[in-house]
Amino acid sequence: SAAAAGLVPLVRCGIALGAATSGTCYLTAHELVFITQAIPIFGGKELTCIPLVHADLGVLEVQGAAVLNPLSAPQVRIRDLRDGQSFEFTPALVAHRFKALVDVVRDVFNEDPDTLEFSDRLSLELKYQ
Repeated sequence: SAAAAGLVPLVRCGIALGAATSGTCYLTAHELVFITQAIPIFGGKELTCIPLVHADLGVLEVQGAAVLNPLSAPQVRIRDLRDGQSFEFTPALVAHRFKALVDVVRDVFNEDPDTLEFSDRLSLELKYQ
């Protein structure tokens, strides 16, 4: 069904929220799903779901980024527009690419279905009048 298709993960990406917290982010056609765990093995898991229409994403450039320190890589800040809560994480993908991918999925989700068309090569094309 169309509703179930919206729940299929399009992208699975490892994330780090600091030195002791890591997890996985799943991007579906409708939402971002974060499953995180503080102190692996001993800490409990936490599930956070943010609908794409309520997600405000930005990229934070970290000053003094070092090649040998993955936590000094650019981070993604996500703010839930429903309650204003935000957090930062470092995606396994490059932060700019992660944000761009989320933006594309959100734009397709918000687009009028009558203007979307898939080519024979399974690429998405927009019909312009």
